[in-house]
Amino acid sequence: MHVKEGRTFAIGPLDPVRQREEIHHLIGMAVASGASIVLLPELCLTEDLAVDLEQWVPLSGGPRLLMAGTFHHEDDHGLESGVPRRRNTALTWLWGHNGPLVHDKHSPADRPVVEDIQPLGWPELRVYVSSDECHLVTAICLDLLNPQAVHAVAEVGANLVLVPAMSETLMAFGGPVAAGSVPRMSITSPSRPRWFGLSGILYGELAFFGILVALPFVDRNPERFWRRRPVAMALGLLGLLAIIALTVQMAVTLAKQHLGM
Repeated sequence: MHVKEGRTFAIGPLDPVRQREEIHHLIGMAVASGASIVLLPELCLTEDLAVDLEQWVPLSGGPRLLMAGTFHHEDDHGLESGVPRRRNTALTWLWGHNGPLVHDKHSPADRPVVEDIQPLGWPELRVYVSSDECHLVTAICLDLLNPQAVHAVAEVGANLVLVPAMSETLMAFGGPVAAGSVPRMSITSPSRPRWFGLSGILYGELAFFGILVALPFVDRNPERFWRRRPVAMALGLLGLLAIIALTVQMAVTLAKQHLGM
C-alpha cells in the first residue's frame, strides 16, 4: 500500500501467493456447496490473480459466473501522454463468453481515506447478456450508491447486478436499490422464467384443451375397456402426474414467488 497526501493507491494483498491459495480454497468450498455464482470482494487480489481465476469457469461442476473482485492498477493509456491512469477494475468470468467482462469504478472512496483513482470520461453502464438470458451489470461499491445509476440499471432491464465491495454486509446498498423500485433486480442470482407462477395457469389450460382437441385424432381405438386403450390411459396418467407435481410445487413454493415478486 502506498499513501501520499492522504490518498491511497494501490491497495492489494500483502502476500499474493498466500492470498491466491486462500481464494482458490474458498472458491472450491463454494462450488462444492453447489454455488453457481461466486463473487469476491473489492481489492482482494491482483490483476494477475484475477486473470488466473478464469480457469474455474470451464471446469465441469465449476461456477457459471465468477466475479473476480477488483484490483488497483495503472493503465498504460493515461490521462496525459506518459502519465499512467490509476484505475479500480473488476473482471468477471462468464461461462460461454470469450474474455472477461470488464468494469471500471467511477465513484472513488472518500472515507476513511481518499481512493486515488482517476476515472476517465463519463461513467459507462455495460449490460452483458448470458446464454441463459441473464442481463448482468457490474457496479463497484460506491457506483451503486448513486441514485441515477440505480435508475439507469433499471431502465436497461438488468436482472443481475454484481456489486464487489469491501463492506461485510449489503446494508449500505439497501436504501438506493429500494428507492429505485426495481422489482426484477437481483444482487444474488439471475432470474429465470417462472413456469409455475400465475403464467402456469394459462399454460396449463392451453395444454389441457389442446390434449382434449387432439385426443380423438390420436386415439381412434373403438374399445371402451380401459386396458385396451393404452394411448388414452398414458395421456390420462401424464395428466395425473402433472396435477400431483403442480400441487407439490404449490405447497413448497412461497406465495410471492408464484406472483413473480
